[in-house]
Amino acid sequence: MKTVPHLKIEQHPNPLRRDFHVSREIGKVRLYGFGLENSYSGSLVDEKEPEQLVKELADLLTAIPGVTDGHIDQYSVGIGIGQAFEWEDIGPQVVGVLVAKIFPECIGKSIEISATLSTIDASGYGHHFDVAKRIPTDVPADISEPNPVLDVESLFSCAPLQKVVDNGDPLASERPDDDTQAQA
Repeated sequence: MKTVPHLKIEQHPNPLRRDFHVSREIGKVRLYGFGLENSYSGSLVDEKEPEQLVKELADLLTAIPGVTDGHIDQYSVGIGIGQAFEWEDIGPQVVGVLVAKIFPECIGKSIEISATLSTIDASGYGHHFDVAKRIPTDVPADISEPNPVLDVESLFSCAPLQKVVDNGDPLASERPDDDTQAQA
């Protein structure tokens, strides 16, 4: 089975955290923590030495200004950023590093990118909304070290998020539209 290169970005309810899920194995580690604010930093859950790619990713991601901590497991990378930073500034650098290192064959070609918004309702239940699904995204041929950048932040722009808000509202279908309200 051949797997298509795919990166799925998940925005957590905490606006300072995102997970980046990939369709390719990063390493055999169960959890490798990195960064100054990570209680698992430099440690492994399974006590094995991480692969070179895992160490390299941790070093490159930690070097991005604003990245405070993260973790790497077999098929995903979790990142935390500082409160004075925005994903609009840091996200393109994170995505650039991940694509350049995990999917180097996509450089000068394309990769499929998905985006998911995770929320918690008033009852404490978590919900996941796909705001973009497998969007073919061009990867520039000049994306390379030392500072690879791939900007896909538009997937989390107002239009996709408004769609989630409208479709995610369980009462939206019960509310009259603006024309109906005007007639009442």
